Amino acid sequence: MSGLGSSLDFSRDIEKGVADRVSLNDIDYILSSASKKTPPKRVLLLQGPVGSLFRRLQNRLNDQGIEAWRVILNKADDFFGGRDRLLHFKGGHAAWSQWLEAELEAKQFDCIILFGCERPAHTIARRVARKSGITVISLEEGYIRPGYISVEENGNNASSPLAGKVPTGTFSVVQNEEQAVFKKKPLGSYLNAALYYTLNELFNSRRERELNHRQTPIISECAKWLRNVYINLSARQRDLRAIEKLTQNHNKNYYLVALQVAADSNLKEAALGWCSKRLVRESIASFAQDAPDGSQLVFKVHPMERGHNKLNPLIMKTAQKHGVADRVSIIEVGPLGLLAEHAAGLITINSTSGLSAIYHGTPLLIIGRAIYEHPKLAVCSHGKPDFSTFWHKTNVASHDFRMNYLGWLTKHALKSGDLYNRAGQDVAIDGILAKLTGATTTCAGTVEKERAN
Repeated sequence: MSGLGSSLDFSRDIEKGVADRVSLNDIDYILSSASKKTPPKRVLLLQGPVGSLFRRLQNRLNDQGIEAWRVILNKADDFFGGRDRLLHFKGGHAAWSQWLEAELEAKQFDCIILFGCERPAHTIARRVARKSGITVISLEEGYIRPGYISVEENGNNASSPLAGKVPTGTFSVVQNEEQAVFKKKPLGSYLNAALYYTLNELFNSRRERELNHRQTPIISECAKWLRNVYINLSARQRDLRAIEKLTQNHNKNYYLVALQVAADSNLKEAALGWCSKRLVRESIASFAQDAPDGSQLVFKVHPMERGHNKLNPLIMKTAQKHGVADRVSIIEVGPLGLLAEHAAGLITINSTSGLSAIYHGTPLLIIGRAIYEHPKLAVCSHGKPDFSTFWHKTNVASHDFRMNYLGWLTKHALKSGDLYNRAGQDVAIDGILAKLTGATTTCAGTVEKERAN
């Protein structure tokens, strides 16, 4: 079975003019113009974001004459799924690969659409699809948001076909006029999430839970989200005052550590063995020993992690141990972008918050693997960060280079839309259909891959 042709044609053949600038040992990748694709005949939808997006996408695909089926992995998927063209999988982790391969062959699917390429069921599905020559369209929260979703072939983030590459062609950053339409996540999306995980916890069998991407005991999960709401309300004014003080009194004299959600799929293989606890311990130890005198170290808690976060005591205990408690702070509420703009540097395992540092021209240290892992954009540690050197790093790529990269990333990895807001879903579905059919044309340009050291 053949899948859709990729809109990114990576080739060792260098166009005339470009070849004159590279050596024979260089590997250059060429972005070809996306020719009109033949739309898939049958599409299989796996798990989507919580809510109605995949149900509406399935209906739209069928209306467009593309036969769309959806896999149901558990009771919550069944509740939020449609009523037609459903495939119910009743097994566990061990049986999933064989079952999926048989269904793909039996119904001659030529495309899979999924959300979250590193979910347990989806990592297996991508491997099966690759073996069968079937295209995978992988969706994720937008690298740049609000106003965008990520729509890429094969995977996102560290698994993106763009990971570790930068353009050498010219791309402009286009202001997304749709952003204002669906800026805020509607209340219904939170209620849908609560219902989804409640159904999973109460009604799923043990085998169905094996493919869950999050294990969420319902009582403790509810308590954590209530705690999140409480912190958001009670700490808001305190943290906003702290941010104002940092940006005004310590401009370019504090280092920002962007913490991630513990359940973030990026903190699996792509984290290269790192977790937030290790990041806290090692960054503070190095900061105390080697950072410039008078500088500050700021830990920014992810908004989705406030209620789940157990790192605050560890942060302060470690800071006290190394004698820098008066120079270390924690921000739980407030805009990361503003903090990144005024920081002397940003450290992350592999969060997409690194793109904020790139946008603002702030030195960036990435520990794991990420889409922006390239030495022209960041200090790439490959799992072995040199914090001591980073505290004194000041050079970054030029403004034009950084804006060109973000324009290129937007053009080739993002589509306007939103995963939860209904108006945004309409726009997102248009973008997904365009990706499937090649309705939009990409500009040709070369990209440069990170050279292995």
